[in-house]
Amino acid sequence: MFYTKIAKIISAIILFIGITRVAMGFFVAGTDNPQLAAIRYLGNYTSGEAIDKGFLYIFIAIALGVLVEISVNIQKNLEQPKIDEKTDT
Repeated sequence: MFYTKIAKIISAIILFIGITRVAMGFFVAGTDNPQLAAIRYLGNYTSGEAIDKGFLYIFIAIALGVLVEISVNIQKNLEQPKIDEKTDT
């Protein structure tokens, strides 16, 4: 369960970074001088590259989140006691 909790936290962080990256890409693309704003706010990226990488981070976070949910469900199934299906007759 330790790794599952860590993966859930990492997934949330990656998702936040991806959303922030996409938002910054759109913000930079909408400015008066996108090249100057890209250098200032994004480093060496253009706004299109920032948006692309942001969506990549979002997809990675979703995939990691799905794996975490699978892990949680498997763990729940292993912890539940098995019920015998004996009938009283």
